[in-house]
Amino acid sequence: MKTLYILLVIVSLFNLIKAGFDVTIEGKKLVYVGTKVDKFLTSIVLSDKSCPTVKILFTCTRKGKDGCICKSKDLDFTKLIGSTVTFNGKLMDGKDKNTEHKMIGIPNPPPRDLKFNPSTEPGLSLVTGNFLRFGYDVKTLNVIVGGKTKKLNLEPPIPKDATKFTVKNLGGSGSFSVQLGNSIFKLNFAIPSIQRIESSNGQFKITGSNFYTDKKLVKIAIGSDTLPASSIVSVSNGLIVFNYEPILTQYSPIKVEVNGLSSSISQLKFAPLPISINSVPEIGGIVTITGKCLKGALGDKSKTTINIGSYPCEIISQTPSEITCKLPPSTEKGGIKKLKVSIDIDSISNTNSLQYSYGIPKVSNIKQNGIKFTIEGTSLGTMEISKITVIDQNNEENTISPDEDDDNEQRFLVFTMPSKIFSGSFVVTHNEDVSNKLDFTTTPILTGPLTLAPTEGGLFEMSGFYLNPSGVKPTIQIENTGKTNPIECIDATQAIDGSKLSCTLSSGTGNKMVAVVTFGADQPYRIEFSYQPPSELEAIQKENIIEIKGRNLGSDASLVELTLNNGSIKADSLENGVASFTLPETAQSDNNAIIIVDGLPSEPNAFNIAILPVCKSISSINTEGGSVSIVGSFFDGRSAITVMIGDKPCESVTISSSTTLECKAPKGSGTNNTVILTVGDVQVPSQLNLSYNPPTILSTTKVDQIKGGNVTITGTNFAENESNSVTINSRDCNNIVVVDSNKLECYLEPLIVTKDTITSDPDSKSFINVTINGQSFGDTIFEWSPPETETPLEIISSSPEVVPSSSESISPSLSPSSFSSVSPSSSPSTKSNPTLKPKPTSIPNLNSNKTNTNNNNNNDHTEHDENNHSAGFKIYQSFSLVLFSILFILFV
Repeated sequence: MKTLYILLVIVSLFNLIKAGFDVTIEGKKLVYVGTKVDKFLTSIVLSDKSCPTVKILFTCTRKGKDGCICKSKDLDFTKLIGSTVTFNGKLMDGKDKNTEHKMIGIPNPPPRDLKFNPSTEPGLSLVTGNFLRFGYDVKTLNVIVGGKTKKLNLEPPIPKDATKFTVKNLGGSGSFSVQLGNSIFKLNFAIPSIQRIESSNGQFKITGSNFYTDKKLVKIAIGSDTLPASSIVSVSNGLIVFNYEPILTQYSPIKVEVNGLSSSISQLKFAPLPISINSVPEIGGIVTITGKCLKGALGDKSKTTINIGSYPCEIISQTPSEITCKLPPSTEKGGIKKLKVSIDIDSISNTNSLQYSYGIPKVSNIKQNGIKFTIEGTSLGTMEISKITVIDQNNEENTISPDEDDDNEQRFLVFTMPSKIFSGSFVVTHNEDVSNKLDFTTTPILTGPLTLAPTEGGLFEMSGFYLNPSGVKPTIQIENTGKTNPIECIDATQAIDGSKLSCTLSSGTGNKMVAVVTFGADQPYRIEFSYQPPSELEAIQKENIIEIKGRNLGSDASLVELTLNNGSIKADSLENGVASFTLPETAQSDNNAIIIVDGLPSEPNAFNIAILPVCKSISSINTEGGSVSIVGSFFDGRSAITVMIGDKPCESVTISSSTTLECKAPKGSGTNNTVILTVGDVQVPSQLNLSYNPPTILSTTKVDQIKGGNVTITGTNFAENESNSVTINSRDCNNIVVVDSNKLECYLEPLIVTKDTITSDPDSKSFINVTINGQSFGDTIFEWSPPETETPLEIISSSPEVVPSSSESISPSLSPSSFSSVSPSSSPSTKSNPTLKPKPTSIPNLNSNKTNTNNNNNNDHTEHDENNHSAGFKIYQSFSLVLFSILFILFV
């Protein structure tokens, strides 16, 4: 077949000049125009294995000398099928009418009027045209896409219609080429077609066909704007999804372009889209409608009307996203429910369904301010009626009553959130109407220190709310301004009930420190705190040292001070919880003493320091008593102080300064008189003894060295005491009578003279010693009276008893020494019996003498008294001598 075709071409080329024809179509006719040909066309025979033979007849007319025009009858183009074409003709001279000749150089009519716009989706596609199989054995269709040829199989493989056939389309977009025989046709895939457009919440769906599947090849134009490729969500052959946020209500042209092929323009309607509307109480009020395209594209010329049910809502303000209008009161008590919201802008109405009900609570926001939470919304009711239901993190329901509202506006409610709630959701119920649900998460709150740590370190707790133990773990930093040793707080733990945050604080001291607590990215809290203040304080005084034992004194003595009566004393040392302080001499007791540790004071009115006086010395005093001064420290005029000297009070206690106390000491003597101070009921520990001044001797009366007698001594600091003694030249002067502090009397026994007796020179002074309660004074100042001419009698007893006299005529100063006229040497027998103790019939009463002396205001014996008794004395002396002699003879 191919060989025959090649031979025909060669023959045609050979006879091109003699037989050149052009083919055209006129209506249903084939028209051949020949130039310089020698034959007329009589017929064309088409033959094919699958089709019956078709014979086409022509009528030819001469055109010019050697040209002709041959036209066929009206043809049925559908039957022009044949892979073998035979042309027949006759000579132009007309002579050979009956003989047909095969003609060469006759062109086949090429395929024409080809129409092939395959869908972008794979499938069967129809190819139409004329002469699609005229002289060709076509079983596949060559399609050239992007420079690559694809063979599309015909369906069925051998079509019976020369004007159309079906091929298996592989799908695609844009332009392509088809080669049919020697002809190449440039064609396009089917253009995109928009059938329907829907929108929902800013997302649009275009339903149609021939959108292909590659969104990179798709462009969408709305009005004069082409959407960015990022706005196209997805593309399939029949659906395009894209995002677009219209702003204004309007009609806008839209077209889709797929790989250079554009759809026809459709109209896209952007209608008002009300999304939400707040509810107002049944009394009416301001309604806010939010949504999209709530304003027309015509600007000031746009017209908008709003109807809520049958109630017109008068527009107050209008933007593309929000309209506020004034809704009249409900005509029914409690408010009408489920009213349709209709918005018309420039004759375009919303198509979505939005309903409105009077008095339906709606919450839009919740704000936290500490433990107070403010719910914002509409128709929230009042605190008397509304209830707030909180579903917490444990899915437990908590019903809470509001604390505040805004009365008729019903736009907010304020309530207190329990500290144990960390997150959840809530609704507001008003008149059995329940609001929408809104989620929330509380922000942790710290209010201040709760439990302070001791200075040795320990648990530190801070109080708060919403401290979620399973939430964000806080970080705690202690600002260590001026601290030598940094303070840390570790192991932060939040209580299960959310009410406190605890950590372990390291040892230290301080007041008004700051713990910086941070919960995640929240603003940090600055909590002022201190260690526990000094407590359980106990003071012990040791002389001028006060030792204070207690808790929370720290470990650094330089940070500890004691405040007494508004004066400050720094600690000397701090060991084992005991702080030592040196008290100034002026320190006084203080019921409100304060210990300050690193600026942190102990509790006021909780620490009493009673400072006892410390006695260092006491002035001496004469035995007659009088004012004494006690020198020491801490004498406090506010205290009730008593002073005892021995068992006698020191009266009229006065405090002249904090270091000096004065009182009136009683009469006394000696050096070991214990001084006891008592402050209130507390005895002051003291080793203080009062020493009375020792005695002194100023003068004495004279007595005979042998006879003895009453001696009167004048001086100072004499006092009654059992241990008193007087000696004159080692001779005891007994029967001591202290007349007063300046005078005492004693009786010097007569001297028993023997051969060994040594007497003093009467003209010389003898040593006299006075001892008063252990204190002595002696001096060689005693003078003896001149001896008399008579020899005295020997005195048997050195201590004659003084017998009271009943005779008032005898002088009180009279004593056994009156026997001075009796010489001891005249009675030698006395020596052999020294125990003899003669008793005169009348002996002066020394006690009577003292009594008389006291009764006479302690006046001394005068010379006048002695003269009055001189005569009696001489008689008494003679009588005594005679009596003594008789007794002596009888004894012998």
